[in-house]
Amino acid sequence: MDVAVVSTGHWFWNLSVYYNGSEVLGTHLLSGLNHTEISFFSPYRQAIRMSIQRLISSAGHTGRTVVVSTFSPAHFEKAWDDPATCARRLPYREREREVDVIHAELRSIVREETAAAASNGGATRVEVLDVTKLATMRPDGHPGVYMKRDQFARGVPERLQSDCLHFCLPGPVDTFNDILLQLLTKRQ
Repeated sequence: MDVAVVSTGHWFWNLSVYYNGSEVLGTHLLSGLNHTEISFFSPYRQAIRMSIQRLISSAGHTGRTVVVSTFSPAHFEKAWDDPATCARRLPYREREREVDVIHAELRSIVREETAAAASNGGATRVEVLDVTKLATMRPDGHPGVYMKRDQFARGVPERLQSDCLHFCLPGPVDTFNDILLQLLTKRQ
């Protein structure tokens, strides 16, 4: 089986200049460059669409499955260098935390672009690995201040980098993989 999994990261949030070939389409968080400030939603949609189209149109890959993962939000509750920014030890309870507007829009973009590609038929199967809600509910799955060895060897520092973005293994990613396996083994 030929499977491609497309998973985007948080790079779309960064300072950006968006190009189409050599033409500048706009910028994100760089208003001083004298270009139109645009949101990252449109470039994100274009990146998802182009990735799917490229994988579908690749010659010699009949029967390929393309799986596009939805966005997994970070869980920073304070400044990124505050030792207590992601200190949660349990998942959120249902309705304790909802998917916010930005992540809901990113999730919708993936679902819409994947549905559009899947409706075109063809030999390529296109699926969504929808992890946004599940990832939102798991603030306890991050390495936090334990992203580096012996962080507290010299006591508790006032400022300490915390990782509230990536997940630990074992952890929530194992569930994402279980869902992926179910997607791949179900009949079309």
